[in-house]
Amino acid sequence: MKNSEDKQFFRLFDILEKSKNYDEEKVIAQLPDVKEFFVIKNVLYNNILKSLSALYSEKSPRMFTRSKLNEIEVLFRKGLYKQGHKQIEQTKKKAEQNEQFETLLQLINMEQKLLVSAMSFKSLKSYKERIRALMDETKKVLIIIENIKEYDSLLLPITRLHFEGAQFQQKKDLYYLEELMKNELMQSEEKALSQRARLNFHYIWGLYYKLIHQKEKALPYFQKRLHLFEEISVFKEELFSDYLSTLQLATELAGETNQPLQAEEWLLKLKHLYSLKDALSPEQQTSLFIYHFLATAEYYKSKGNYKEILKHEKEIKEGIEEYHEQINPGLQQELMYYIGYSYFALGEFAQSKLILKQIIENKSTGVKSDIFNLSNILYLLCLYETEEHSLVKSVAKSWLKSLNKENVYHEIDAEIIYLVIKLIGVEKARVRRQYYDFRDYLMSRQFELEHLKLYKYFDVFAWLEGKIHSQTIAEYQKQLL
Repeated sequence: MKNSEDKQFFRLFDILEKSKNYDEEKVIAQLPDVKEFFVIKNVLYNNILKSLSALYSEKSPRMFTRSKLNEIEVLFRKGLYKQGHKQIEQTKKKAEQNEQFETLLQLINMEQKLLVSAMSFKSLKSYKERIRALMDETKKVLIIIENIKEYDSLLLPITRLHFEGAQFQQKKDLYYLEELMKNELMQSEEKALSQRARLNFHYIWGLYYKLIHQKEKALPYFQKRLHLFEEISVFKEELFSDYLSTLQLATELAGETNQPLQAEEWLLKLKHLYSLKDALSPEQQTSLFIYHFLATAEYYKSKGNYKEILKHEKEIKEGIEEYHEQINPGLQQELMYYIGYSYFALGEFAQSKLILKQIIENKSTGVKSDIFNLSNILYLLCLYETEEHSLVKSVAKSWLKSLNKENVYHEIDAEIIYLVIKLIGVEKARVRRQYYDFRDYLMSRQFELEHLKLYKYFDVFAWLEGKIHSQTIAEYQKQLL
C-alpha cells in the first residue's frame, strides 16, 4: 500500500468481499473520501483479473503454455537468449503433447527470431540447416491447423441442426446433411491429422446418425470420442463441456438402444463428477449441471420412471435460477420440458400445463424448435384433459396457423391438433374409438417408429395405447417393461 490509491482499492475489495449482494450506492457511501470511485473500481477489477490469470495458468495446461510465451518474450528483451531457447524447447514439448498447435506455431516463430538475434549461439546446428528445419516444422503445423479448422467448419452446421432440434425437422435439412457427409474429410478417420480433428470426426458422424434416427450406428462414434477424451487428459480438462455433452449423448443413446448397463455406467460418471462440483470453476459447474440433469432425465424417461425425474424438480429449478445467465435458453427449456412431460406421463395434467406454459411463453432467442413445438402440442392436450374446451379451440386454431409445412413432422403435429378439436364434439362413449382410429391412421401411413415418437420427446404410441386402455403413459410403459 505505497499510495492512497492502493489503499482505496484494497478497501473496496474488503467491502465487496463482505457484501452478499452488490449495491453500488451503499458501497460508495462506505468510501466517502474516494473522489473517483469508478477509477478505483477499474483498478481493482484489472488486478483481480491479473491474479486469476496467474492462478489459472498454474491449473490449466493450455493457459500454462500460453503464459510461457510471455516469459520467453521477457528473456529475449533482456538479451538472455540461451535461457530463452531452453524455455522454447521445454514449452514446445508441452505444446505438442497437448496439441496446442497455434501456440506451437508462435514458439517456432520465436525460435526463428532467436536465430536472427543470436546467430552465433553455439549450441545450435548450422544456421541454414536450422532455419530449413524450422520452415518444415511451420509447414507441418500449418497443415494440421488447417485440417482442424476444416473439421470445425463441418462441425458447426451439424451442431446447429442438432441443437435446434433433436432430429432434423426441415425437409431440406436431410439433403443438406447428406451433402455434408460426402466431404472427403468424412470418408476416413485417417484424414484427421490430429487427435483434436478426430474428436470432431467422431462427433460429426455420431450426430449425423442420431439426426437420421440410426441410433445403433451413432453410439459407437460417441464411444470412440469418449475414449479419446479419456486417453488424453488435457482434452478432458480443457474441453470439459464437450466431454460432458458426449457423456450425456452416449448415456441417452445407450438407454434408447437397450444397453441399460452401459447407460448406467456413464450416468454414474456424470453423477460422480456432479458430486465434486464445488471444487470446479463456475463455467464447469454450469456445464455439469446441464449435462448431468439432461442425462438423468433422459435415462429415467427411457425406463418410464417419471417419479424419479420429479424428485429432481426442485434442484433443477434452483440450478436454472442460479446459472440462468450462463445456460442457453434452449437447454433451460429442455430441462423444464422433462419436468412438464413427467407430469403429463403421470396424468397430472394441471401441473404439466403450468410448466409447459412457461416454456411456450419464453420468447428468448436460442430456444429449441422441437421443444417449443412439442410443448405447444402437450399444452393443448393438457387443456383438453382439464376440460378447458374454449381455450382448446383458440390455442389449436392459433397453433395450426403457425405450423411450418416444411417441417417433417408437420403432418403428425396437425393431425394431433385436429384429433383434439374433434374429441371436444364427440360423445364420451365414442372417445375411445377416436383414439383407435388415430392409431390406425398413423400405422396406415407407415411412418417410421422414431417419427411416431415425435422426435425423442413424446412417445405418441404410449400415449395412444394409454388412452385406449384408460392408462397414463407411465402405467402403459411400466406394463411393457
